[in-house]
Amino acid sequence: MNLDEFNFKKETLIEYIIHFEQLQRKVNLLKTSYILEFHKELEEDIKLNIENDALLQAIAMKTGGKKDEDIHGFLEQKKTKFYDQQRIFYQQYNSAKSIEKQCSKYTPKDMEVLDDTFKAYCTKYHPLVHIKATENERNLYPLLITVYRMGNLQGFNSLLKENESLLTEVEILESEFDSYANEYLKSIQDLREMISKLKLEFPLNKEEMFYKEDALIREQMELREKIYQLRDMNKALHKDFLLQFSFDFKI
Repeated sequence: MNLDEFNFKKETLIEYIIHFEQLQRKVNLLKTSYILEFHKELEEDIKLNIENDALLQAIAMKTGGKKDEDIHGFLEQKKTKFYDQQRIFYQQYNSAKSIEKQCSKYTPKDMEVLDDTFKAYCTKYHPLVHIKATENERNLYPLLITVYRMGNLQGFNSLLKENESLLTEVEILESEFDSYANEYLKSIQDLREMISKLKLEFPLNKEEMFYKEDALIREQMELREKIYQLRDMNKALHKDFLLQFSFDFKI
């Protein structure tokens, strides 16, 4: 393999890396927007799903002959699960608000600069490209990619500057072109599959709702309809629960 062929494989890999990470950045921003737009519905969805499941299973345990003390313990576990999930959701919501505030100052031009800076980094130091990257370089990468996916230009530049002493350049010998190119090809295939999968999953499969008002309204109505169904199920389960127990259970 000659130098031109090798560089073509390398550039192709870099293009896939950048495309994948741009999609990941879009995923982060769309999830942020989704949580901020529908946080009330999402929070109620968590509560109703866990409470309905707890009621349903407790009734089944009672009719199956389980002891009341075992059922009480089970219901307490469900409460704990709800508090844990609620805490995680609040963390996600507060993080979404923080990301929105932090990244609202950046312009499309800033994002172009970020992508150019990221490409320059990838060309020399990205672990998939720089196969001989040190352990320190590999440990630095998750930090860099986190701020990149947040669209945080200042944070990305700061991390690069603070850790530039860790970054190493290793000359690739012509005798290594074939083995490197094979590794590049494997990475390209993996990234291609991940990109295809990502485009079919939430939130990219709902992307139009963030720029089409009718799609946003449709999503809102679907979420509310789901909540209405969960509420109806909740009322019915409480009635059935009270037929079996001398107390009611609510989270």
